Amino acid sequence: MQAAEGPCRDLARAAEVPCRDIARAAEYSAGALQEGLNDHAGTLQERLKDHAGTMLERLKDSAGTLQEQLMDHAGTVQERLKDCAGTLQEFLKERAGTLQELLNDRAGTLQERLKDHAGTMLERLKDHAGTMQEQLKDHAETLQERLNDHAGTLLERLKDHAATLQE
Repeated sequence: MQAAEGPCRDLARAAEVPCRDIARAAEYSAGALQEGLNDHAGTLQERLKDHAGTMLERLKDSAGTLQEQLMDHAGTVQERLKDCAGTLQEFLKERAGTLQELLNDRAGTLQERLKDHAGTMLERLKDHAGTMQEQLKDHAETLQERLNDHAGTLLERLKDHAATLQE
């Protein structure tokens, strides 16, 4: 092994310089790569900031446009509601007029029926009053006749009694 140690040692010494150079080159490359990555990250960060600003501006513009559209739509809806309210009010006025006419007709009909009924009732009362008057006359005549008969009977009794008293 000793025999192999020598050539291996020589070979290791010979490889030490290129390995050192390779290590230095690798360190340099790693540093350069790190700088490149840092530069690229900074560039990306700047581009993202720019893009975010652009997107923010676009969103603001879109929000403004949407707000205008909503205001226009709200105005349209408000106009439609006003029109609808006017139409409804006209309909209700017409309906109220129709109902008033129906009520007036019904009131007129009821008034006529009440007049007819009052007339009928007045006729019935007159007929009833006439009947009652006739019945009262008949009753009065009957009472008069009975009173006359009773008076005649009493007069005869008084005469008989007076005659009895004179005797």
